[in-house]
Order: sequence, then structure tokens, then C-alpha cells
Amino acid sequence: PLGSDEVATVFAEQARPVDERETRLYTILARRIQDAMTALKNMAERRQALEAARRNEELLQRIIHSMDDALILVNADGRIDLMNAEAERLTGWSAAEAQGKPLGEVLRLIREDTREPAGDITADERMDGRKRSGEAPMLLISREGRDQAVAVAVAPIQSEKGRLGSAVVTFSDQTEIRKTQSAL
Repeated sequence: PLGSDEVATVFAEQARPVDERETRLYTILARRIQDAMTALKNMAERRQALEAARRNEELLQRIIHSMDDALILVNADGRIDLMNAEAERLTGWSAAEAQGKPLGEVLRLIREDTREPAGDITADERMDGRKRSGEAPMLLISREGRDQAVAVAVAPIQSEKGRLGSAVVTFSDQTEIRKTQSAL
């Protein structure tokens, strides 16, 4: 592509004489055309970047929803941002109903040995950044009141700036495994 000065030179070299005023106008016009072309190129690049981000988000959603383990994403306030189909099945809550609710309201965990509430299982991870898994046998009380043995893991998520706040909770049904173990 020609630069604005080159375009002005082409206009200036036309068969008829061009005065200084016309040359300035052609130069201004050429610069505006070049600016418009640059803006269009930038818009196309932004559109491509947005499309790539959308494809990545769709891929992440497909991965999360195809997992065998239940997954819940908890924000810095301890409220649910996202949960997959297995989490819906085990808790009895739909993702839409659970979104924005405190984790403990949807993921009702009690200690298997004492039947005491497990409390906010993500608080420590969100504060100190350490992963935790399977520290104590847990029971999940579903929305319908069913209790089932689960293995729970919690991992903190750092923001782009390195701050801790949100966490991922994964859990899986251990009922059959525990039955088998107790039968032995």
C-alpha cells in the first residue's frame, strides 16, 4: 500500500498543474484514507481476537461439562460462578439456580465420622493458596436430602495479578467405593 506522501505525489504528478492548496488537500485526504484503512485493519484484528477468545471459552465449557467429576467454580466472595452437569446431578441444583448462591448452600458437606457441617471448605484455599484434597471423609447432602459419600478437592485460582480469591471445587461420588471397602 502507498503511504500518504506517495499518494499525494501521485496526485501531484497529474497532467494538469496542481497548486499548493490542492496538494495539501490531497495529502490530508490520503492520510485520512490511510487512517481509515489502518482502523479497518485494527478492527479486523480485534474481531479475530474476539473470535479466538469465544472459541477458547466454548472449548473450556465443553471440557468442564464433559468431566466425570463434579466441578464448581467459586468466586472470591465464596459464591458459585459455574458448575458442571455432574455437580448438578450430585447436588440436586441446576447451574442456573446455584449461580450466585453461597457454596455452602448448594454443596452441603458434613464430616462422615461426626456428621458435623464441614463449613466453608474454600476459605483456607482462597486465603493461603494451598490445594487440598480428601483430608476427611465427607458426605454430601443433596437438595433432596440424600446423603452420599464424596471425595472433595479444592484448588485456589490466582488472578492475572497473582491475587488469590476464587477456587475450584471438584468432588466425586464415593458411595460404591465406600460400600466395597466396608464389605471387606
